[in-house]
Amino acid sequence: MRKQHHLIVRVPIPVDLPPGVLVDALQTHGPLMRHHPLITKFEERSMSNTDMASIRADPFLGSDTDLASFTVYQVYEEVPIVPGLLTTKLDFPAFYQNTDRGIRFRVHTSGGVILWGDIAVVRRDPNVGEGRGGGNLTSAAEPHGDTEWELVEECNVEVSALLLPFVRRSMTRSNENVCRGVIDEVAKTWRASSG
Repeated sequence: MRKQHHLIVRVPIPVDLPPGVLVDALQTHGPLMRHHPLITKFEERSMSNTDMASIRADPFLGSDTDLASFTVYQVYEEVPIVPGLLTTKLDFPAFYQNTDRGIRFRVHTSGGVILWGDIAVVRRDPNVGEGRGGGNLTSAAEPHGDTEWELVEECNVEVSALLLPFVRRSMTRSNENVCRGVIDEVAKTWRASSG
């Protein structure tokens, strides 16, 4: 039997980092994969007929989705089975679609884990704390100034009921670390280039 888990990760963006700069970096897709602890390599590739059918059949993405708006990567992971002793290697396609506020993604690993969600730069809701929670999703296209912004990942995972406790536990920590890593990388590059 398969189960689903819903996760929202919220990480504040430094006030000196313009939100549009972070959106632009997200839309290159590389920072997200570079900061994922299990990914060892990723390569952009062309979309196959199987990929097209997979996207069209996914209710999250919709059957009327413009296939040309997706970028497909072949992703390679090393997943620990017994930490420090035994790992398994997986490879699978990952689909990314740029949005006004960031990206939308869908991943179906060869290990049977399906992930889909959005990662967006949004105006921070003062009523929601850092970490997990809901909030107002205002476009990052608005001017940068005294307002605070955050990177929000809203993600669903579907996996076998047996694996769900492990995936849920590791997913929260991992996704928060990926979001923080992306923000740190982009902020460091931005500060270096702006003097």
